[in-house]
Amino acid sequence: MNSSSSSSSSSSSSSSSSSSPSASTSGSSSSLPSSSSSSSSSSCSKQRSYDSDANNEMMYSGVYFPPGLPAIVLDYLDGDVLSYDEKPIPAKSRQDLMLFGRKYHELISTDASIVAELILKGEENDVEEALKLVRQNPSLLHRQAKAKDPLGRWIQGTLLQIAAMAGDVDLKAGIIEEKEHGLVERLKLAGKLSAEEVAEQLKVITSDEAKQANEKRNQRVLDVIKKFGEGIIKKAEEFKSDRSFKEFQIQCQSIIDQLESDLTAGMKEVIISGYIFDPSILQKAAEWFNDNQHRFSSFWSNRGDVFWINGFGKLQSKLSSRDAQIILKGAGNFIDDGEMPNRTLNNADGTSDFFNLTSRLGVDFYLRGCGLRAVGDTIWCGGFPSLQNLCQAKTRALQNVCNTQTIGLHRAHA
Repeated sequence: MNSSSSSSSSSSSSSSSSSSPSASTSGSSSSLPSSSSSSSSSSCSKQRSYDSDANNEMMYSGVYFPPGLPAIVLDYLDGDVLSYDEKPIPAKSRQDLMLFGRKYHELISTDASIVAELILKGEENDVEEALKLVRQNPSLLHRQAKAKDPLGRWIQGTLLQIAAMAGDVDLKAGIIEEKEHGLVERLKLAGKLSAEEVAEQLKVITSDEAKQANEKRNQRVLDVIKKFGEGIIKKAEEFKSDRSFKEFQIQCQSIIDQLESDLTAGMKEVIISGYIFDPSILQKAAEWFNDNQHRFSSFWSNRGDVFWINGFGKLQSKLSSRDAQIILKGAGNFIDDGEMPNRTLNNADGTSDFFNLTSRLGVDFYLRGCGLRAVGDTIWCGGFPSLQNLCQAKTRALQNVCNTQTIGLHRAHA
């Protein structure tokens, strides 16, 4: 639904709301047994499918909607209930609002959810289509969306929030070309959002509560990868042999399968704050291996290879689209040489190592810091500083987009 139809609906609701309670009840009393206005009001209230007297309910008791009609109205509005005369209700005032007993965050917009899915896919064409739809209808940025990412994880929030939870922000300062900017920054410009509005929406990443939720999710994944590492060490003690890596990998198949199961188990929640998959997990997993390297014999041992290929590689495969594009390009190449990753996960031959059931990432190889495949005889090159710098760049970008009134993009929009 476009913004003009939204304004029309809002005006209609406003007109209905201006009717006096007595006029409303007298109009419905002719079909009720009692002629008492108070009795009539009470009867109407009992027939409602929502509590019209609840705090922050926008359809108060003076407006009567018979059962069945609220669902039709909500479907028609498609979540566009927070704007009037092109002036959206401030984000701070939204969270407690209700319409027909439905809280603001429960009013999921189908149109916004379609755009959210494009954002989560993250390919160049997807991003351009998402921005086009937002420019055509900026009110989409004020609606709630719910969509699955390419790995089947559910994410809910506004479009700006979903882009932020996917980590799609400026990767460095001083970007000139529009297409090199993060999607958070580009959505802000497309919707002409104020810094205050952006700061409020991005509390899903920056607030203490969001940080705690993110850390809890991170810790669960780190516990899983540490459990996997301990399992490799135990298998090595049982399998005392100098046989090939492939033979040892087969010996570890049960714990490799368990790793995938444990990681998948945590994907059932609907993510509403924090990062979908924080790239700092990769950094911390690499640091844990480094601290326990002596227990793995060395980087080049069979047990070390299984950790990096089947463990670290599996973590890489769980990244959100933009972070996966960085890893594919090579985090080291980006950090050290400033090479901006393209918005694609396709290899030169048209295949893809991400979001692909036939991919061998996390099975036969992992991606090194330089973007090349490692198959067991090479270690993670440039991993620690590159990942740490990437995480720091994201933090700075979120601070900047919340603090600045405009974004200096190179290309103007019509």
